[in-house]
Amino acid sequence: MDAKLNAGQLATGRSGHADSMAGEGDIPFGTAVKYGTDPEKQVAAWDGSAAADVLAGIAQYSVGGDLDNSKYADGDSVTVARKAVMWVKLSDSAADVTRGDKVAVRDDGLFDKAPLTEATNGVYGVEIEDAEFKSAGSAGDVVKVEFNLPSQTTTKQL
Repeated sequence: MDAKLNAGQLATGRSGHADSMAGEGDIPFGTAVKYGTDPEKQVAAWDGSAAADVLAGIAQYSVGGDLDNSKYADGDSVTVARKAVMWVKLSDSAADVTRGDKVAVRDDGLFDKAPLTEATNGVYGVEIEDAEFKSAGSAGDVVKVEFNLPSQTTTKQL
């Protein structure tokens, strides 16, 4: 059985891929990020504010961030994991997940299983085709996710 680590920490030593980009605003470790104002250089926390937002990856845990508050501060260099097995937090609105379930990101930047339930609340989540849960959990738990970006994604209004 795996010991649970902090959101944003790598769960396995497998080969992965990450980009380094400037953060726009505070970005908690282990949360989804979208491309920022300058998509070549910046990322921002996934907030579900626009259907056109593009998933950039997951903010990886880093000693270069604000460890006391488990986040990157505005302007920090953010390690954006693009391919990894990583610990992430399930949204407080998430359904129970089991190993093998497909992965989605809710409007709070945290994780849930796909498919997302659509509504008309004006906020958006994204389902990730090439991602699956590697451990089980319930709303608010820290669980393992394997993902490989870029991937086909489907944006859903929540």
